[in-house]
This record gives sequence, structure tokens and C-alpha cells, in this order.
Amino acid sequence: MAKIALAEMIEELRNELQAAVEAGEGKKIRFALGEVTLEAQVEVAKEAEGKAGLKFWLAETEASGKASRAVTQKIVLKLEPQSSTGGKVQLGRN
Repeated sequence: MAKIALAEMIEELRNELQAAVEAGEGKKIRFALGEVTLEAQVEVAKEAEGKAGLKFWLAETEASGKASRAVTQKIVLKLEPQSSTGGKVQLGRN
């Protein structure tokens, strides 16, 4: 199974929200998007090879021969989506 970085997951969420905005174009009923709570099991890993530093991956269960240390944590992100102009996001526009 391929690892998915936390940043990639958030980017995909952004893409899905954008698709919802576009799908609501011209609809009579719109929804304002409020706070989004994102909960994930992530693996925080520091590997013994390559660049130093930590990386957040969506948790997966897999064994390998590479020397690494990883801890699985549950994280909750509270995101407040904003439009490019800083306003609230409307799922569909007038």
C-alpha cells in the first residue's frame, strides 16, 4: 500500500470541496460551509536514512526492512474553509 502524506489528504479535501462548490452552481438551495473537522490516524516517522526530520503519513500496517522509528497517533484538525477573498465558502453560487 502506498503511503499518503497528510498534506496530500488535505489537498484532496480541498479538491472535493471545490468540486462541491462547482456542482452547486446555479442551484436554488445553497449551503454555507462551516467548520470542517478532519480526524485521521497518522504515523509519525523518523527514518535513519536520507534527510533528517519528521513526516506525517496516514497510518498503515506494513513491515519493511528499513531502519525506522514510527509512532501512530490520532489527530483531529479543525479547518475553517475560506474563499480566495477570505469570505465563507458557499456550496453553490447565485
